[in-house]
Amino acid sequence: MEGYDLERAAIVFGSGKPLIRERAAECDVRADRGWQSSGVRVEAGKIYEIAATGRFTLAREPRPWLSEPAGITFRYFDGRPLGELQATVRGEIGRDGRGAESMLTVVPVGERGRFTPMIAGTLYLRLNDSWAELADNAGEARVVIRQVGDR
Repeated sequence: MEGYDLERAAIVFGSGKPLIRERAAECDVRADRGWQSSGVRVEAGKIYEIAATGRFTLAREPRPWLSEPAGITFRYFDGRPLGELQATVRGEIGRDGRGAESMLTVVPVGERGRFTPMIAGTLYLRLNDSWAELADNAGEARVVIRQVGDR
């Protein structure tokens, strides 16, 4: 992809910590970066709720494009609104050194959403934008993650 921003799209991998059902975890998701670890380990078959707030900038020219985690619907990237909060799971590597295919399924979240992961692993989040257009973004969304049940 022309203009792909390797530095801003680079993922810092790390293992998440399990949630305690009655407690929520919070993290910030920067608009000028690609996938970012939430620091939360999710379990396959559990139901999680993700809620996000905040306002961030997705472009500066011809004038600032402000967005909230639901995204803006006058421009799309990969078929989804620009700025939309999205989630994916990086599966854990098994004892045999092999891991489940992970980070291939992207779940649209927006301002609030529920999802049930098919695999256990660390939850990663991003604000949807072209990989070549992250440098002109600024700000972040505040995200709250909680386990709300079992499938």
